[in-house]
Amino acid sequence: MATTIKLTTPIELGGVKRDTLELKREPNIGDLRACSIDPATIISIGTIVMTGKGGLSQEQLIKLASRLSGQSEQVIEEISSRDMLEVHDALLDFFSPAEENSAGQVTPSTSDEPSS
Repeated sequence: MATTIKLTTPIELGGVKRDTLELKREPNIGDLRACSIDPATIISIGTIVMTGKGGLSQEQLIKLASRLSGQSEQVIEEISSRDMLEVHDALLDFFSPAEENSAGQVTPSTSDEPSS
């Protein structure tokens, strides 16, 4: 499940200009461990996101975006503050409850509850 984020402010590092950041995969347990993201936070993140509280720390955001995009942390650090908010939201979306897409398909839920 790849997610492409269009950067409103392109970045240039090492002579390479980028106007998008692609998160190539969803996070796995190794990513959570490497980024010091406590699974207890993930369980309640739906509520945190809905109330506008919490989220990822700056260090967690940089490391996780780097790991999922395959870009260096230096590239991620060049992303503008405005675009970083979009990156943050895209990362949090990986932890949101399953939703029905436009084709009527439901993405798998991580909940133990049966779907209705």
